[in-house]
Amino acid sequence: ENILKWYTYKALSNSETDLQCFLGFPFNPHKDKDFWKKQGGKISPLQKNEEAFVADDFWNLLSGFDNTTVFIFDIFRELGEEDFGEQFQEIFNIPK
Repeated sequence: ENILKWYTYKALSNSETDLQCFLGFPFNPHKDKDFWKKQGGKISPLQKNEEAFVADDFWNLLSGFDNTTVFIFDIFRELGEEDFGEQFQEIFNIPK
């Protein structure tokens, strides 16, 4: 419904702005299995890489680079090894 509203708003606004509406799934929760096959009819009739983007397809579209998901996970891993989260411990640590 929201996607239809966005396209309708664009059409009615007479804007020259390019608009591409889609659903984004930031990661594939099915590890090395094909997201589209695993989800089966749950996401039907969405068209792959037209109406819905998953993992690298999603991030690559946003970033303009290939293999963006690997880069993102590498950064999170590096931040974890550097104890980056420690500096926020006081903010997020809820006393018992």
